[in-house]
Amino acid sequence: MNGRVSVLVPALLFDGAGEGAREGWGVVVEGERIAGVGPARSLAAPAGAERIELPGHTLIPGLIDLHNYLSVDPDQANPLAQIYGADMARRAWVAARNLRKDLRSGVTTLRVMGEGQGFDFAVRDAVAAGLVAGPNLVPTGHPITPTHGHQAPREGYDGVEGVRRGVRQNLKAGAEWIKLVLTGGVNAVGLGPRDCAYSRDEIAVAVEEAARMRRKVAAAAHGGPAVALAMEAGVAMIEHGALFGREEVEAMVRHGGALVLTPSRFFHPGGIERSAAGAPAILASLERARERMRAFVPEALRAGLKIVLGTDNMHGYLPDDVRYLAELGASPATALRAATGLAAEALGREDIGRIAAGCRADLVAVKGNPLADVSALREVGLVMKGGRRFERLSAE
Repeated sequence: MNGRVSVLVPALLFDGAGEGAREGWGVVVEGERIAGVGPARSLAAPAGAERIELPGHTLIPGLIDLHNYLSVDPDQANPLAQIYGADMARRAWVAARNLRKDLRSGVTTLRVMGEGQGFDFAVRDAVAAGLVAGPNLVPTGHPITPTHGHQAPREGYDGVEGVRRGVRQNLKAGAEWIKLVLTGGVNAVGLGPRDCAYSRDEIAVAVEEAARMRRKVAAAAHGGPAVALAMEAGVAMIEHGALFGREEVEAMVRHGGALVLTPSRFFHPGGIERSAAGAPAILASLERARERMRAFVPEALRAGLKIVLGTDNMHGYLPDDVRYLAELGASPATALRAATGLAAEALGREDIGRIAAGCRADLVAVKGNPLADVSALREVGLVMKGGRRFERLSAE
């Protein structure tokens, strides 16, 4: 248990819930939790508390990445096949490297959206034990996908009973969310990105089985009829949504679902654009997805769709996701909440994503004011996770 007491005094404080930043406010951290928030001159702290002055910085909640992997190396051929790789030592080294990038970028909570052989559960426990530096992990286990589907292992989960079996396996292993794969990928062969891989009954049984253990389902889908089917069945989140139109947005708003947008994967030159270099068909598909996102995201924001963010194996790029969301039409505060307070709400967590008494002391200081210029998120000066500071990725 971390028993330290610290007082953080930034120039500005963004609490993850509001529209603006407060000037002259500070935070008292006791152990792993925030003990107090308010004007720095009136904060009560025990004698001997460490005072951390952060002039020129904005203090924000630790960032939350809702869609990522651990053992995917995007520089290798067929990267997603690596989530089922047999070389566990290599996967562990890749994961450790990736998690360092995430933590350094200010991510303190990360949901893992698919790893085979129980790898995400093992890494979650290693991070919690302090053996690996990285964000706190929310595992989903292996993807639930049919044999002919995207991200399928040698044999997928087919039919109602196959889906039931896959969900129960993940729940027994300790999955905190369940991932369904409902369409193909924009940059993958086989099932198309708007083709539905599962029937209404197959989707419903996944939600039913997850609910028995008070868990929810997130479904990977780029668009098409899978979105409405998922919302009607009680799926809580749709991942990606790169080819959404008005029908998909309306279905999600009507049912209160959240969309996990993954914009860096599509817009950053180091994303699909790099991995698909030399593949004209995929690059053409990528451009269509970019055009669609530029069209539907502003409409979705106006309609009240809850949009949150994930980097999709673009480790360390969540600040860029926030920037892309702002460029797609969100206000800086809305874009930042998509990686803090709103992300925590979508995840079903009340103890992260905000700077408030009782919350986990997951805090990040960035140079400048991200509400004036979201690129300030790239200038990380301090990362604190559970009350422990990480500098040069060595915990103090």
